[in-house]
Formats: sequence, C-alpha cells, structure tokens
Amino acid sequence: LNATAQLNLPVLICACQNGGNCTLNGLIDVGIKSVVMMCECSKAYDGTFCEKDRNGCLEASCYTGVQCYDVPAPGVGITCGPCPIGYSGDGTDCTDINECLNLEACSLQVCTNTNGSYTCSCSPGYILSADMKT
Repeated sequence: LNATAQLNLPVLICACQNGGNCTLNGLIDVGIKSVVMMCECSKAYDGTFCEKDRNGCLEASCYTGVQCYDVPAPGVGITCGPCPIGYSGDGTDCTDINECLNLEACSLQVCTNTNGSYTCSCSPGYILSADMKT
C-alpha cells in the first residue's frame, strides 16, 4: 500500500494599514492558497484596508453655511470656519447677535433685531436718513 496524505492550509493575509486590525468576521478574497482578511479600522481611517482618511464632515456638521474642515488622520473630527456675520459662536453652534442691544445701532430710534442683522425705523416725527441707520 503506497498512500500519501497532503494537507493544504491557506495563508491568512492581513493587509490592514494605519493600525487597522484583521478579523475573521469577513473575508475579502478566498483563494486556494491564501485568504485576505477583513479590516476593522480606527475612527480616523476608512476603506477596505484602512488606507483612506475618514472624512469627519460626513459624520458631523457645522452651522448652516459655515465651512467644515476634516481633521486629517490620525486625528479625528472636524473644525468649523467662523460663524456668519451677525452671529457669534465657534462655527458648530452659532447664535444671532442682538445688535439692538447696542444703543448706537439705530441712533436711539426703533431697532428691530433680525436673524444675522437688524433694521432701523423711526419713532413718530422722525425720518430715516439714506444710511438706513440714522
């Protein structure tokens, strides 16, 4: 009796980058001699092999109309540009500034606060000048 036994074990390939961890929860490519394993990426990275910077602006947002900037990997998160004119805050949360609290805004006449601005009108007996403020 002339018998031979052969055991072929596939090689597990971990191609994860940037600190990604290989997992057997899913396999990308199952070949006869090798198996490419799935990657679990840190919060800073994305992609099949954790090769891409995850865009924080897709997961978080700035105030309406404010530019969002992704923090480059290995950092995570976003930074926001400045609040629009007439608003104060950090760019993520912006609050309307009440310009009417400034007594000079309408030269002591009638001031109406609006979103991001204000309007002036006159008390009875006065006429609004061309600058629309005095």
